Amino acid sequence: MRNGHRIGPLDESHVAEVTTLHLHAFPTSALTALGPHVVRSYYAWLFTGPHDRCVVGVWENEVLVGFCFAGRFRGATAGFLRRHRLPLAAALLARPWLLARREFRARLGLGLGILRRFWRTSPGETRDGAAAASAWGVLSVAVDPRFQGAGCGRAMLDAVETAAAAAGVATLHLTVEPDNLTAVQFYDRLGWRRMPATGAWAGKMAKTLECFTARDHGLAR
Repeated sequence: MRNGHRIGPLDESHVAEVTTLHLHAFPTSALTALGPHVVRSYYAWLFTGPHDRCVVGVWENEVLVGFCFAGRFRGATAGFLRRHRLPLAAALLARPWLLARREFRARLGLGLGILRRFWRTSPGETRDGAAAASAWGVLSVAVDPRFQGAGCGRAMLDAVETAAAAAGVATLHLTVEPDNLTAVQFYDRLGWRRMPATGAWAGKMAKTLECFTARDHGLAR
């Protein structure tokens, strides 16, 4: 990472900066298409919802140029859709042309499916059960396009791994678009493995932290 960069934690006071960076880093995403106010509401929910979160950012000359959201998120998508269903419906009604985009319809269908499963889940119940206690999800990694290749993404993921290991977390997992070859190759280089390792792959990846790998092989002191 460049010498002028600094890395540190983010909280709800940074939601405006995170929103601006999201719009620059993901200009064609379904969330961006719904407007800046929806993007801001989404990240405000990630900061303030009932999540065990680890959020780090990278600054260049006091300007946020990267962020990474990781941790255990409870209803990151479904909780947001449920709490903001009326503003989201209004945003969609104001942009009916979005339904003509196949990718947007696919994202919408995925979100609605998650919401239906959320409604069927009993209060306090988790889908992952005991496995969730030893895993963190990496929900979002964003780097300003002007600073991609400067080591920001790697530095943020290193910080997340350090925090996860300190919290006793053994495994990180994420989902990436399989056709986003740049991102897939980036995670491959950092030691992430594709899940499942054989057969059809939908973009799920996982990484066992080195300290736990060493312990499992009898290498830890």
